[in-house]
Amino acid sequence: MPLVLSASDRQSIHALNWESSLDGVFAIDTESGEVVDANPAAEALTGYSHNELLGLHIAKLHPEAERTSVKAQFPHWARNPSIRTDFHIERHDSQPIPVSI
Repeated sequence: MPLVLSASDRQSIHALNWESSLDGVFAIDTESGEVVDANPAAEALTGYSHNELLGLHIAKLHPEAERTSVKAQFPHWARNPSIRTDFHIERHDSQPIPVSI
């Protein structure tokens, strides 16, 4: 017999997965490119607090040398998601960290 979950159960499972994920996860507004949410692992990865991440343009999370490319490619990525391994996140302390996006 299949397991049937209520809407509140599904929301609880999603919230638990979001909060406990070891991977940094960002929710990005596809129109503006701004961070609308980030999980605790994203805070740990970047060194930014949750409030500092909210409203930050996704390009500002990358080193200066990658920002132009990120800004130009983001609209395409939003329409055609794929895994990218050639970018870095720049931590709050300016340390670049290679990431898969």
